[in-house]
Order: sequence, then C-alpha cells, then structure tokens
Amino acid sequence: MNNSKPKPFCVSDMIESQAESRVGAIATFGFGGPSQRMRVDELKPGKRVKWTALADFPNWDGTTVTWDISPAENGETGVLFRHADWPATVSQDDLGSINYTWALVVERLKQYAESGKPNPLFALATR
Repeated sequence: MNNSKPKPFCVSDMIESQAESRVGAIATFGFGGPSQRMRVDELKPGKRVKWTALADFPNWDGTTVTWDISPAENGETGVLFRHADWPATVSQDDLGSINYTWALVVERLKQYAESGKPNPLFALATR
C-alpha cells in the first residue's frame, strides 16, 4: 500500500477487508460472516509485515502473523509466512487445520500476484 488511507479489498459482495498502511492501525479481514482484526505492528516495505491478532477468533488473541519478503533465485521473490504465539491450550488438530487454511489462502494470494485474477477462498462460504 502506498498511503495511509484505508484500502478496501472486496473479493465478492459479501467479503470485504480494510487496512491502513501504518504501524498501530487496525486491519479488518472479512470472511462473509466473522471478521478478524489485526493490529499492524511492523511495516518495512518490501521486507516485512507483522500483525498481532485481536480477540475476534477463538484463541487468536495475541497471536502474531509475519510476512518476511526477500529476493530469491532468478529474480523471483520469496515470502516466509508465520502465524505464531499460539496459546498452549490450542490442540494439534486445531493448529493443523489453521495451517492448512493458511496454506490455501497463501496459494491463492500467489496465484493473484502472478495472474492478476482473484480466486478468493472464502467466497465459496457465502454462496
């Protein structure tokens, strides 16, 4: 994002997210029903984004999401994604499910970056 005005990301009539590109801002990611707010803790353009989850989804409060961006081979870009700091009470089954869902989301973001065509994961849940 290039400025600090809120940016809507509308991927269907039912799903909308908003974020401001400044540390301390609260980004909201909508999923056609529940939404999750994330506080922007770190912004290093072209290098790193770090968010801390607020208490919207069960067990997410205080977890951190980081996107570390770096040059890769052949002029490509590498993105290292982490969702960390889970409470000890979260089961391995739940963490597996969360990991799988993030993999689907990140794969769709990759497809969008490469093709320019959105293929939202959660749009299916609203039909």
